[in-house]
Amino acid sequence: MQVDWKREIAQLVYIKQVLSEADKVHLYPHHLPKVGASSAQVEKCEKYLGFRLNSEHSEFLVCANGWDGFIQATNLFGTEDFVGSERFKAAESLLDVYEYNVFLDAGFARDYLFPLAASELDGDVFAMVKPDCPGAGKVLWFAGYLIDQYLSFSEFFLSMMDYNRMGIEKLKS
Repeated sequence: MQVDWKREIAQLVYIKQVLSEADKVHLYPHHLPKVGASSAQVEKCEKYLGFRLNSEHSEFLVCANGWDGFIQATNLFGTEDFVGSERFKAAESLLDVYEYNVFLDAGFARDYLFPLAASELDGDVFAMVKPDCPGAGKVLWFAGYLIDQYLSFSEFFLSMMDYNRMGIEKLKS
């Protein structure tokens, strides 16, 4: 599926603005996405990680190089995060402390996964299956156990957009 990332990002920016207005007590951070990465930044990131990023993910990064507060207090990592930032290392460490059976239940070995996003407030980590591994490109949501799976980066992104929409309804009620 070809995704128009500029359109989807603009739509989520609007949703996040409405969410911010509904968040009268400032429960969560509300940020705009970061400016898109250059192809050189994406290449440097891939070199550091030791593998090429999923094409949907790298196309997204060229439009938005990460997004703090992407969903509640969860930060979607950008190229700068992937090249050794403390929050990327913390997300890796969090995945490392999960029991082996958490990954087994999800159908993946721990070394198949790398963190894509993580919460600053709780144990939520979103991890993508690395290329050349079974299930490459899938995104898994862990919070001590497997919460959900997404077939692709775009499905993950669109689902998080829906969670942001639901947040608006919850804050208004």
